[in-house]
Amino acid sequence: MKILLLCLTFTTLIFSNMRMYVSHNSAISTITLQEIKNLYLKKTTLLHNKKVTVYDNKESYSRFSQMILKKKDGAMHAYWMKQIFLGKNVPPRKIPSSHILTILNQDHQAIIYSDKLIDAKVIYVHQ
Repeated sequence: MKILLLCLTFTTLIFSNMRMYVSHNSAISTITLQEIKNLYLKKTTLLHNKKVTVYDNKESYSRFSQMILKKKDGAMHAYWMKQIFLGKNVPPRKIPSSHILTILNQDHQAIIYSDKLIDAKVIYVHQ
């Protein structure tokens, strides 16, 4: 019973982390929490003086918004509606988890988050 409980706890810890991923071929190796916020709120499109493209993960969107951006779904919706209305920006394109590797392999400037382990370069882990 203790082993089962330990395994469940370990599994929860592994999958409770939000990770930022880039292509294995990307020159990007690290990112700060503030840089993530700036990129995902489209306050900048540059990371380390290089243009990047951010994507939202459909399955992890709500958790990412609350955990990283500190905004609930309604607040995120309102933020993007205001940005669109003012003609400033549009939200990042949302893609399903099943397409993450395809995007990363095609676009070496792409950055995406997931709470699942995938075969890509991890540049940030938020617990």
